[in-house]
Amino acid sequence: MNQIVPSDKFFTPFRDSPLLHLLPEKFTYPYKYTPHPLSKSAAAELQEYLHHQNEWEHNFGLKNGQEGKVVGKMFGVLVVKTAQGQVGYLAAFSGKLAGGYHHARFVPPVYDALAEGSFLNSGMKELTRINNEIKALEERSTEESLHQVAALQKVRRENSIALQGLLFNHYHFLNQAGEEKAYGQFSSITQAVTLLLVPESVPLQNYCTMPLNTT
Repeated sequence: MNQIVPSDKFFTPFRDSPLLHLLPEKFTYPYKYTPHPLSKSAAAELQEYLHHQNEWEHNFGLKNGQEGKVVGKMFGVLVVKTAQGQVGYLAAFSGKLAGGYHHARFVPPVYDALAEGSFLNSGMKELTRINNEIKALEERSTEESLHQVAALQKVRRENSIALQGLLFNHYHFLNQAGEEKAYGQFSSITQAVTLLLVPESVPLQNYCTMPLNTT
């Protein structure tokens, strides 16, 4: 937890921001607030990067004649300060970008849904198998098959809860005391959203966020 994010990977320092002295005193609520000027500056820098980068290609629908299906994408920035006092931001995107989850400059996902044999893929395959079995039994519509459906629905619910628990335990938060907690340790989402989700190798002081949508 004491490692510092390499500046050439996930952490992007501001190129030139006259607003660095305006760091807020506490983390801003990301769903109902006026974006901090540093958040806007980070979002503007990321927009410029997306417009000019040529490392990968994704059709956002912003350029005429670009090949491929138009797929909008939501991006987000998180303004941070490193242990050495350097201010910059982390960037992330929702879902897949250009067919993948891993791209330079962007924080990777907590889990990779494309990884073969991952707990998520294995769990989803099992839930799909149970759903197909339930559908087949429902089509029979006999007293015995309906009893089997009820039993399978219980198994499906238990498997779904267990899979959700495994997923939640892959999310790690830092509370105000600097203590690391897994999402699954909290009893409600209300408690969890007051904390900040960070990758395990990013012990940064966090300030403000701003969503950035290309749709």
